[in-house]
Amino acid sequence: MTIQPGTMITEKEIVYLADKLCNGDRIELAYAKRFKEKIKQTPYAENLISRRYKATRQIQACIEAAAGKPISTILQ
Repeated sequence: MTIQPGTMITEKEIVYLADKLCNGDRIELAYAKRFKEKIKQTPYAENLISRRYKATRQIQACIEAAAGKPISTILQ
């Protein structure tokens, strides 16, 4: 999944990002740490996990660009 800022975001991308921001019943904006932990747990899947991390960052950037504010502010 490759998303560029300015691209129309669909419900699919919003749900994808929401899934990555949720950790149990909490919202965690520091998802990079969880991706790193996942790579440590499953190093054979590093390429796939890295692609998912990149997609998550791209979707977040598109949403922030469209909203004109960071995710942390949007979720308050």
